[in-house]
Amino acid sequence: MPLPPYEPDGSFPIPDHELTAKDLVDRYGVSKQTLYTRLSAIGVTGSKRGKQVWFDQSEVFRLDAAHHYLGIGYGLKDLKEACGSLDRKSTRLNSSHTVISYAVFCLKKK
Repeated sequence: MPLPPYEPDGSFPIPDHELTAKDLVDRYGVSKQTLYTRLSAIGVTGSKRGKQVWFDQSEVFRLDAAHHYLGIGYGLKDLKEACGSLDRKSTRLNSSHTVISYAVFCLKKK
């Protein structure tokens, strides 16, 4: 099932720096286990440096979209299905985008 476009509503400002997993747990008010389940569902891995995993702006934006979709009734299965059926090489997310389609939402950063 295609996901509708995601339009940020300002509840999660786009960060101007990388965030850690702990920052994201606080940002979304979820447990660490829930965060990593969501990360896995949308294919976001972050980059490990030392004992911390860091997430860049485009990864945080995709997590914001996932949080939004889950909040309006979509499930992890919907996110996995939407992401699993796409060609991940076709485009890149630009942080200036104000609307994100389900296709762009699912792309992995190269």
